[in-house]
This record gives sequence, structure tokens and C-alpha cells, in this order.
Amino acid sequence: MDDTKDQLLESYQQLVVLFQEQIAISNKDPYDEQLDEINNLEKKKVNYRIIIDQIRLNTDLYNSIIELHSEVVELHLNQLRQLNATLIQQINKLYSEASKDMKQVTTQRRTLQSYGGVNYSDVISYYFDEKK
Repeated sequence: MDDTKDQLLESYQQLVVLFQEQIAISNKDPYDEQLDEINNLEKKKVNYRIIIDQIRLNTDLYNSIIELHSEVVELHLNQLRQLNATLIQQINKLYSEASKDMKQVTTQRRTLQSYGGVNYSDVISYYFDEKK
């Protein structure tokens, strides 16, 4: 039982550590590989979730571990909930910023094309700038 208890508690602890690493990555200034790094850490979390799920299959053993170490497990679960909520907010923020950037590029491209564009053979623009 001690080995199983140690595996369970260690798995919860490692999940907390991986979430913290993901949040640290998401707090950095945006860069191209940022979401890839977060996703790689997410893949590492799968191994620990599998260990926890296997231990939970033996209900009696799992419940006895929880009873003996309820404070530690509850602490880890609360941390995981908070970290998960924070990570979701950070990823939504990253997607929102990327979406704004893509919309800005689309608008600039349309404007450029409307005025004849760069290296267009068609010299007639769709809009005329009255100031020129």
C-alpha cells in the first residue's frame, strides 16, 4: 500500500508541477513555439493521469489512501483546480491576442489591395485618395 500511496501522491504533485510550468510558459511574451511547449507538457500529464486512474480502479485501496491522506490529496486537488482555471484563462488570452493580430493583418491586406497593392499589374485602384 505504501508504494501505491507514494505513486498516487507523487502523481498529483507532478501534475501540479506541470501545470505550474505551463502557466509560466503562458505568462511569457508570445512567441511561435509557445503553444507547442504547453502542449508537450500536456502530453506528459497523461502518464500521471493514467497512474491515478489505475489506482482509482481499486476503489478500496484508493479510498483507504484518501482517508489516511485526505489533507494532502485535497490540497493537491484544490491546487490543480486553481491552476487549471488560470491556464485556461492564459490560453484564451493568447488566442484572443493572436486573433486580433490576424484580423489586423487581414484588414491591412485588404486596404493594400484596394489601393492597387504592391507589384500589381492593374494600375487602377478601387479607391482614390482625395489628398493626392
